[in-house]
Amino acid sequence: MVRQAVDHGWAVAIHSVGNEATARAITALAAARDQHPDSPPPRIEHATLLDDALIARLAEARITVVAQPHFISIFDSEGIPPTPGLKRVALRSMLDAGVELAGSSDSPVTPFAPLLGIRSAVTRRAGHGPPVDPDEAITPAEALALYTRGAARACGCLETCGTLEPGKRADLVVLSGDP
Repeated sequence: MVRQAVDHGWAVAIHSVGNEATARAITALAAARDQHPDSPPPRIEHATLLDDALIARLAEARITVVAQPHFISIFDSEGIPPTPGLKRVALRSMLDAGVELAGSSDSPVTPFAPLLGIRSAVTRRAGHGPPVDPDEAITPAEALALYTRGAARACGCLETCGTLEPGKRADLVVLSGDP
């Protein structure tokens, strides 16, 4: 199905939560990308539970991950314990491996509020409890880039939006403080 969609010029995004689902999504998307290297970037939505080998495969296959940093609130609020060997919302590991990342809310699963996602990516806190996998935190600038440049790249429209440059659409938000 993935190959047929790519053969017709469609951008393909596969939702996956869990290491086995992500492994299968990588296999399908990588095979299609090999046949159509100039097609829109293949994406995996979520890729929430990953090990280091899957992160390396994502980077090697040049698959974009559309992550939901505020999903850590699900792990926190539901009291879901860590799974040995699997990283939860592995933003730092993916960035360090060279995976292209975009930020998303996945509303209504989490609130449609990019600043909540940015805060979760940086603090790894969903509420007042301890951070969830604090070694996966990223900087405020990296988190902001997920929701701007990264999101535009994932949608295939980085040429027209996602950064403030002459000739691009100027989506602009004024904040009360430095994020």
